Amino acid sequence: MINGLPGPMATAAAESCLRKGLDLCPVGLTGPTVAAGTVTVRAGGREQAVALRPAAEGALPKVARELRELGPVICVDYTHPTAVLGNTAFYVEHGLPFVMGSTGGDRKAQDELLGGGHMCVIAPNMGKQIVALQLALEKLAADFPGCFDGYALDVAESHQASKADTSGTCLAVVDTLAKLQGPASPPFPPSAIKLVRDRESSLAFGVPESSLSSGHAHHTYRLTSPDGSTRFELQHDVDGRGIYADGTADAVRFLGRQIERGGESRTYTMIDVLEAGALE
Repeated sequence: MINGLPGPMATAAAESCLRKGLDLCPVGLTGPTVAAGTVTVRAGGREQAVALRPAAEGALPKVARELRELGPVICVDYTHPTAVLGNTAFYVEHGLPFVMGSTGGDRKAQDELLGGGHMCVIAPNMGKQIVALQLALEKLAADFPGCFDGYALDVAESHQASKADTSGTCLAVVDTLAKLQGPASPPFPPSAIKLVRDRESSLAFGVPESSLSSGHAHHTYRLTSPDGSTRFELQHDVDGRGIYADGTADAVRFLGRQIERGGESRTYTMIDVLEAGALE
């Protein structure tokens, strides 16, 4: 069940699911201001019509009844930060396992809703290669904490103008890099991350013009020594949404296998997906 259509990320995830042989639910939640209708997803020589159900007040019980008639589903959520908690409550109330790539929202409140016992995959970044890089950084921080003591951090990230929040991946990497710094390093609050969202600034940041509207994620992290003589830079640039869509489909497969095997009902991450080898 793809929630967030006809949004570009939800559409990309739906297309990847079709290409990887998964069946799409013929019903999907969409924003309360989106008109009800039908979209057709086509990929890999397959297609599926999906009826959009706006998540307006009073509409969710009807959607829940539809889902009970359709049989077991795994939900994929690429909606909006303001919808994260409401959608999570809906999934929990009706026992729906889900994969959530939507970022933002109150994660602490979401954890309280989940109660530690709901089958789901939640990750700020579904790109498995980027998650592998994050895992390597976490290991580096665990093995050599404070090795960049005194170094100043500078971070900038560019996304399409429609992205409403700071990148969850960026926040996670900054948190890890803070462990590599030490007490002598100047503090770096999340508010210090430079958000690039306008056309001219993104082009100057190195984003191809073709990626301005189709989706991109260009991140640069720079550590500079106290005297300015030494600089380390980590950069990862993604154009398009394919890397996230493919990782999402892999997460759906992973969750399906966990359910089939009677796995633990809890919140999984893309690291769990990587470690399980559930990648295609």
